[in-house]
Amino acid sequence: MITALVLFAAFLGALFYLSPLGWLLFVTAVAGVAAWEWGALMRLGAAGQISLGVLLAFLCAIVAVLEPAAVGLGAGFDATAWRLGACFYLPAAVFWLLLVPIWLQRRWPLANPVLALATGIVLLLPVWLALIQLRQAGPQALLAIMAVVWLADIGAYFAGRSLGKHKLAPSISLARPGKVRLAVASRCSSMDCCCHRGCQPPWPETCRCCWCFWCC
Repeated sequence: MITALVLFAAFLGALFYLSPLGWLLFVTAVAGVAAWEWGALMRLGAAGQISLGVLLAFLCAIVAVLEPAAVGLGAGFDATAWRLGACFYLPAAVFWLLLVPIWLQRRWPLANPVLALATGIVLLLPVWLALIQLRQAGPQALLAIMAVVWLADIGAYFAGRSLGKHKLAPSISLARPGKVRLAVASRCSSMDCCCHRGCQPPWPETCRCCWCFWCC
């Protein structure tokens, strides 16, 4: 609990007080840690996990150097953000909406290291970009979006725990009753409402698109 509070305080400090470049570096570091964790899911050794984290951070740095305006480091954010975002958000949306349901139903193992690496990139890079681009709407907006997702996940967990019967992915999470079909339905209905509300504020078009991606 203490560790969580310290990390949350550090996150809030970075969110509200870092410059755009500082925020980009902070989010890139977080993405590197997430890639390190993904390496553990791939059953890589310590050296492999560190290498994967460094690789993802390097990819993020390349994107920022090639498209500085799209990550808020230069003029013309609205004109360039979605052009870059489409390359990240659309593949991720296809993955989550079309591939993941089939994957869970057939229980495909993530044994192929190349496939596992590609999956990690599809999962982590769009989140990295969304965190950076959504902050362009303001720290309060990004915090509100994240709070909505946190609350939806918590509600889905307790709905699945109390009312659900069918585990969605027993081979992944045998001991977590919240991961059930009812929980997914609860989360989807919550996110549908949130995405509708998220399109109402007078934010740049790209930020509204990022909102919908993040909630999904």
